[in-house]
Amino acid sequence: MKNPEISIIVCTYNGEKLIKTCLDSIPKQNFKNFEIICVDGGSRDKTKEIIKEYIKRERKIKLIINEKRLPEGKGYGKWLGYKHARGKIFGIIDQDNIIQRKDLFLKVVEIFKKNKNLAGILGGVKYD
Repeated sequence: MKNPEISIIVCTYNGEKLIKTCLDSIPKQNFKNFEIICVDGGSRDKTKEIIKEYIKRERKIKLIINEKRLPEGKGYGKWLGYKHARGKIFGIIDQDNIIQRKDLFLKVVEIFKKNKNLAGILGGVKYD
């Protein structure tokens, strides 16, 4: 299987009430050459089990367990996801966010193809 164009990193922690909405929003993209890397920081609820159910249905999803969740916190989880990412472009979305535009990945890939000097980072707004 060829490498994905985009890697999306989703950091999770006790997000059983949030993760489904987040994971449901990502595959709705018009652009399909992407992977989803869920990095869990030691959830004590059903977050990991929910992600594993999604993995059974969607081969694009991977689960990484962040064994060093403390004291590094989310920053280390994002770095761990980045180290496992195979895409040329990567983005980060928190478990309590969704991707609303179905053409977002397509637009991002177009921008990076037109501007070869850009680094492969898809930015966003932090809400937590």
